[in-house]
Amino acid sequence: MAGITVDENISVVTNSCPPSVNACNATGLAPVGANQGGQYTLGYEIPALTNGNQFYDERTILAGTDVLGAAGMSSCQILCAQTYSSNGCPSLTSYVLIKWLDHSQMSGIPITVVTMSQ
Repeated sequence: MAGITVDENISVVTNSCPPSVNACNATGLAPVGANQGGQYTLGYEIPALTNGNQFYDERTILAGTDVLGAAGMSSCQILCAQTYSSNGCPSLTSYVLIKWLDHSQMSGIPITVVTMSQ
């Protein structure tokens, strides 16, 4: 499988979050087996892949403001439908991504904590 291109399709199933939250986004994937080790994301180093049949699919939500606090909300939830395909095969596999956003504070600064499950 190393070197094949995997395409990602992701769509919103339900969303109770403010419109300013990027609910379900697909940013593209590296080819299977492309070693992304040594690259950094949000200050954390991405570990090297252990074999040629793997790839990373990373999710982040970044905002310069406390999106839930600004909307007067304490929490919200987003469900996304995600499928992978390759070379005309309609679906290699599919998942439901669940994101929970909770209003919180860190050192007295309002923040939004995001937890995700697949």
